Amino acid sequence: MNKTSTFSYILTKLTATFFLLLLISTLLLTTSQPTLYSFLAGLRELLYFPFVPFLAVYAIFCSICIDKLKLKTYTRLKTLLLYIFCGYLFFLPFLIFKEADLIQFLFLGSIGAVCSLSFYLCTVIATKFKWIQYFVPSIMFIIFITIHLVDIARVGTSKEQWVETKTDNSFEASFQHFSGEHKVPIELKRGDILEFTIESQAENSNGYIGDIKMASEFQEEENYLAPAGPNTYHFAAIKTGTYYIIVSGNQSKGKLKIDWNIK
Repeated sequence: MNKTSTFSYILTKLTATFFLLLLISTLLLTTSQPTLYSFLAGLRELLYFPFVPFLAVYAIFCSICIDKLKLKTYTRLKTLLLYIFCGYLFFLPFLIFKEADLIQFLFLGSIGAVCSLSFYLCTVIATKFKWIQYFVPSIMFIIFITIHLVDIARVGTSKEQWVETKTDNSFEASFQHFSGEHKVPIELKRGDILEFTIESQAENSNGYIGDIKMASEFQEEENYLAPAGPNTYHFAAIKTGTYYIIVSGNQSKGKLKIDWNIK
């Protein structure tokens, strides 16, 4: 195998991997009435999840191993069966270590088999149409750069009839639509302990208030947020500056109230 064919072979495997990741991402993120914010935020979390590189390496490794086998008869059928086998094999540890029963294993394995066959189909297509070997990785590269550089909260947040009131130790808002993030700024000194409680009243069944995070002028997300009871959180400031309680919503309609005190 010369350098050109080796490069094309590697590019084919990468194309199939990227295509599979895009397929999984799209299916997972479009099954629950996504907004632009939830889609972009979910895509960023999914692509940077440590499990994803492992899945990619496993898919490429299995595909190379299957290619190395010298199948003389019924080549296409045996190849398909081997890909299906690899799809089930990926979830076998869950069955061995009692993390899933037989029914769950068969269900997860079937999903793995579909993903494996999709990977194989993409390798066949990418081998036949060489331009796809450059198109799919280019799209994936653009997506990685975009979700890394774009301000998801600013681009994806939408509010309608948003009315808010803020005091020294409370924040209230009413809205007809809220999707995305809202930041409530609070000044803290080093060593301060912030305790806050969040109450939300949803007036629509398909909307909800989602994750609660802390950020600051120093970094996008702080790590010292801890639950302290129902809808109550504690946060310890390690520097003096402006901190933000970040509330996310998805197609929510209703009211939001935050009460806090600083110790």
